[in-house]
Amino acid sequence: MAGFGPGAFYRIRASRGQLAAGALAALLLLAAARQIRQPTGPRLPAAAFGAGMSALGYAPLVALIGGTMRHYYTFSPYLALVLITVLPRPAVAGLAAWFAMGVVAETEQCWIPMSQHLQAIKAGLRGLPDLQPGDPVVIPGTPVGQGMAPNFALITPPFDRLFGEFVTGVKGLEFWREIVVEKGRPRFYHRHSVRDTTAAELTRAHVLIGPTAGPYFRRPYWVELLGPDDYQVHCLNGSGCLAPQQPVTAEQLQARRHEIYLAKPFEHGNIDHLHY
Repeated sequence: MAGFGPGAFYRIRASRGQLAAGALAALLLLAAARQIRQPTGPRLPAAAFGAGMSALGYAPLVALIGGTMRHYYTFSPYLALVLITVLPRPAVAGLAAWFAMGVVAETEQCWIPMSQHLQAIKAGLRGLPDLQPGDPVVIPGTPVGQGMAPNFALITPPFDRLFGEFVTGVKGLEFWREIVVEKGRPRFYHRHSVRDTTAAELTRAHVLIGPTAGPYFRRPYWVELLGPDDYQVHCLNGSGCLAPQQPVTAEQLQARRHEIYLAKPFEHGNIDHLHY
């Protein structure tokens, strides 16, 4: 969250937007500080109070399983109290500038790309033919989040079904992240569940594939790996599907690479071959 280092959710850069936000935040803070009389009493009680409350707010998070960034809001005001108590005003203005630059960086690099991704998904969903209630919809590689921006629409039921109904008007769509094959069995895969399917049900399934920013296009066929160079082509949803009855080679698949989706191998406890 600092905006630096290899694991940063976003990057603090000397961009026009970030610099403008940082300068405005620092100037506003210094202008407001000029209107506030400098306290003459001891600062230690306020700093101690802020530190104690920060510790109390943070302590439960140590044992919290699945904690998210919003849980850190609990103690952040008290941590801010410590900083503004012990630091001189120019340093506090510098922190305000840094935080403002972080907000702009997070918006530009996390929330706007996630919004663009969901807009591309919406366009892809609206272009699906013959969409019926209860149809499975597979969107491989859908990011769980973009930095600080979670993928709220497709992260888990019931939010994905509500998103699908809002976009398409069709109720009960099932959203999955992959079609996988486990010991010869085709299955639908999501981060929270896996369920068996059949070649017959998969003729009702829709697969949308595209880069994160879009566009997303429908694939009319899914492919199962049978051997080192043997692939079986199966039909997905769509009229006029003409899948070859016999297995094909990788070279033969190249001619249809824009029409196929390759089902992923799967085994419990090992998902390195998936996107997640």
